[in-house]
Amino acid sequence: MNGRMRGPGPVPVEKLTSEMNVAGIRPAPAHKLSSEAGALLKVLSIFHGNGIQEKLLFEGARDVNIEAYPKTELDYIKARDELLRHALVEWSSEKNELSIHNLLQDSVRRKMDAVELETFYEIGISLISAVWPLTTFETRNKAWRWPIFEAYLPHVVRLRDLRCENKKYGSYVGSGTTKAAALFNDAAWYQIERGRVDDIVPFLWLSQAIIKEITRNEESPASKKRNSKVKGDSYQYQAIAAHFQGDGYRAMRQCNYWMDVVLDRLSQLGDLEDSTIEMGMLYNNTAVSHMINKETEKAIETWKRSYSAFQNAGNSPNLSTTWPAINLGLVYSQIGKPDEGEAVLRPVLKIREDILGKDDETSFESGAAWRAMGHILVAQGKHNEGLKLHQRALKNLTITLGENHYQTADCKYNIAHGLIRLGKNQEASALLDQAIHAYESTPWCTSSAARALWKKGKVLQAMENYTEANSFLEQAMTLRKSIKTFGRYVQEEEELADEDWDTLIWYFSR
Repeated sequence: MNGRMRGPGPVPVEKLTSEMNVAGIRPAPAHKLSSEAGALLKVLSIFHGNGIQEKLLFEGARDVNIEAYPKTELDYIKARDELLRHALVEWSSEKNELSIHNLLQDSVRRKMDAVELETFYEIGISLISAVWPLTTFETRNKAWRWPIFEAYLPHVVRLRDLRCENKKYGSYVGSGTTKAAALFNDAAWYQIERGRVDDIVPFLWLSQAIIKEITRNEESPASKKRNSKVKGDSYQYQAIAAHFQGDGYRAMRQCNYWMDVVLDRLSQLGDLEDSTIEMGMLYNNTAVSHMINKETEKAIETWKRSYSAFQNAGNSPNLSTTWPAINLGLVYSQIGKPDEGEAVLRPVLKIREDILGKDDETSFESGAAWRAMGHILVAQGKHNEGLKLHQRALKNLTITLGENHYQTADCKYNIAHGLIRLGKNQEASALLDQAIHAYESTPWCTSSAARALWKKGKVLQAMENYTEANSFLEQAMTLRKSIKTFGRYVQEEEELADEDWDTLIWYFSR
């Protein structure tokens, strides 16, 4: 015996096809699949039915603890071809992908008992984890990861939904592995990077449920450290999601939970260097929470702590101080202290440009930093220099984040503002159209959409296109009234200025 679990027995194809005629699927002849093809079919029933990349099915196969599952690419091809002969799957040779009908998936899963379902579910986790590049502090915000994540995300969502919704999994919700918890966390983080936060909380709840169950049992020091980091990440990502949704108090609560996890790890494991980096991230997110709660001075002091923590972690020069520097630069530019913002951000920009170059296209952090410096220059009265920095930032953000990301839209709004000052209304109007489109496709960006609609209306007024201008202004005011509770006196549109719209928006997007 080699310690592997015995593979599943032959799968009777006729039983799988009895319910498939309803969907018009051609039934296969009465035959028994080989154990290898049967194991592959059961794994396919766990993933999203469309776009199942073949690499996913064999890259991590050697770690699958089922003897029958195909362990090499050649074995996989034999099993795949057997499924193809029975019309159980479809294959795209151009995309190297398989697809399987959802009715067939349901039928395959129904014929497994709870223990077997759990076994193949964990195989799915293992296979995904082999091709999913888990995020590290160094690879955060690196654009090269995103096409990989986008390709595999539907399968991670499927694994999440099976765990959360299928009654057969109800008693197993907490019986997953640290690998599963880390994968669900990472899927949430990827969606945060892409500005999609509305659907991430179930990932994080599930991750926490798994870790909670795991930590009830005795752990080795290595397991304690790994589980602690996964648990801390889940609190971190919930805090960031709350930031996007404008809920500073919920974000602060998650930061408090996260702080408890880090302090426990320090006291129990002495994880000094890694925890110093994590404290930098924790302080950064705590400061954002303060800012959303309109506690500006507390936010500034906490960002300074974040900056110091990152400086004390790792070798110099390093790029870890980027985010507290960006945040301090933005806030100082907004409270009338742009020189202090420049003193913090300028050295960080120099380090980034020395390491990554002046035209970095690998990380949107560079674009965010250039945008923040543009704000500082505008606040210093250096409008043309600020506009050039904003345009440089837009080039990076468009390449790294894409046209429809909220940060790209924020930068387009800022550039439009600068162009209007120069009388270039036509260019500004086109950029505002693009920003409005991006905001309207992002549910939590209603305030930014309202501001951009109002600015578009004002530009059209300046261009003497009054009919269309009134339409945009009416849309802006309708949104404004839906997102803000006013007192007895409600300002009319004619009384509003840029500052009145900026106050509706969190500091980062102004």
